[in-house]
Amino acid sequence: MPLRAIGTVVLPPHRAGGDFDHASVHRGGDRLYVAHTANDSIEVLDLERCVHEATLMGFPGVAGAAVCERRNLLVVTCRGEGTVGLAPLHDATAIARIPVGARPNGLALASEAGLALAACVGGPTLPSLAIIDLDRSAVLISALLFGRPRWTVHDAMTGCFYVNIAAPPQILVIRAAPPFDVLRSIPISAAGPHGLDLDLRRGLLHCACDGGAVVTVEADSGRTVEQVPIAGPPDVVFLNHRRNRLYVAVGDPGVLQSIDTDHGRVVETVTTGKGAKTFGFDAAREHIFAF
Repeated sequence: MPLRAIGTVVLPPHRAGGDFDHASVHRGGDRLYVAHTANDSIEVLDLERCVHEATLMGFPGVAGAAVCERRNLLVVTCRGEGTVGLAPLHDATAIARIPVGARPNGLALASEAGLALAACVGGPTLPSLAIIDLDRSAVLISALLFGRPRWTVHDAMTGCFYVNIAAPPQILVIRAAPPFDVLRSIPISAAGPHGLDLDLRRGLLHCACDGGAVVTVEADSGRTVEQVPIAGPPDVVFLNHRRNRLYVAVGDPGVLQSIDTDHGRVVETVTTGKGAKTFGFDAAREHIFAF
């Protein structure tokens, strides 16, 4: 099925420099939460009606947004203040702010264990990561990294977090349970690992790289399965498990590319707009929201 435009959702205009960043679907509420970095806010979209429903304020420099379904909790990385914000969905103004490190960006949830991993880009300090207990609103462990982290995902099957490191290009494999140690590193054959998603059924990691390629590796062995050229430096990626399609946002020139992961090739390129580096994916409806 080819991608086709089905509508437009009008969002609040940018109030300052910046744009949008990561988005997350709340299946229980049928809503999409997207980071509006320029406005220090989260925008909420009604997925059934395809309309903007609300703006949630109080998230300085928001980068990552994820919904913990089991706890009806919104988890947000706030680069502007070096915190992770936890907000109950029934009252998103009641924000618990947890200091984690300089410029937290990447975010992954281990929902059953009640954990979140925040990957901090750093600034004057070294990059770092922090693992948070969502029920106690507390950092369990923090550690320095010797490379800039990008996006991260959690693998419930193996009980691991995977964290992209820009240079040297690799994916760190971190145990999502005490002692939260680094189990191994997977080398990546293209520069600047950035976007990341996991094919649980086939045990594959799809790593979109600034060098203009998507590198697919086996999660357990680290073996490179394929490397697919794309239109430019990517950002957000999502895997459509139903169709074995990997969607990749490329902000410059402003396209969304669809990769057939069965055959390792780009099968579709759709123009979105200059700077459209992020999107949200409603897997139930197979709808893509390109920001």
